[in-house]
Amino acid sequence: NLGRFRDLRKDDDDYGFSGFDTNKPATTSQQFTNLIKTGPSHGVHVFIWSDTFNNVNRWLSNQTLRELEYRIAFQMSGADSSNFIDSPIASRLGINRALLYRDNTGTLEKFRPYGSPSEEWLTWAAQQLGTAVEPKEPNLDEYDETDLDLWTVT
Repeated sequence: NLGRFRDLRKDDDDYGFSGFDTNKPATTSQQFTNLIKTGPSHGVHVFIWSDTFNNVNRWLSNQTLRELEYRIAFQMSGADSSNFIDSPIASRLGINRALLYRDNTGTLEKFRPYGSPSEEWLTWAAQQLGTAVEPKEPNLDEYDETDLDLWTVT
């Protein structure tokens, strides 16, 4: 969750002129940007989550955002969608839908994210597959389908 790491937030006075003062140590935000840019070639990959595109803008420059090869977008405003995935289409997504954007090909793929199953459901499924025990129906009403913290992308 990008918003929880304030030290990674881009510096207000960082306008890309960091090369002029080589004696100054790199800030945490500059180190983070360097990790995003050079990490994959060393086997280090970064997964970033943010609740709003506005927060993404606060933490990452447009140049750094272009380094993110894969982006997943849920419903957002047309302007945010255009800035994030080069298309306003995420503004027309319905609930329980998302878009996978691949920057290297410029392609979009619509998909439905699924939540992790509950322990109760896993037990029920195991019983269905392995024994003749009368299964107990899972209570799926206890989950709020709009709670994105419970969702995983499959």
